[in-house]
Amino acid sequence: MELEHLKLPNQAITANQKPIEKETQSTSLQQQTHTGISLAELSERYLQTKTEAGYPEKTTKGYQHSHQLMLESWVMVLLILSRIKMVGN
Repeated sequence: MELEHLKLPNQAITANQKPIEKETQSTSLQQQTHTGISLAELSERYLQTKTEAGYPEKTTKGYQHSHQLMLESWVMVLLILSRIKMVGN
């Protein structure tokens, strides 16, 4: 996920920053080109490098558990945000 386009509502704009333009409603998520990787893929790659580096199994299992909780949390956040958006329309 690319988070650099997000901005807090009351965030001050410094001299080095430009204001972010809101997307028009005609631009849908399906029309946007995705060039990044998913959080799940990033997590899998991270765990694979730790395994290849010889980290103990207990450590990598702990990482795996933490990553799973993080992914589940993001799913819940996205579901909540989609419901809020539906109520707001």
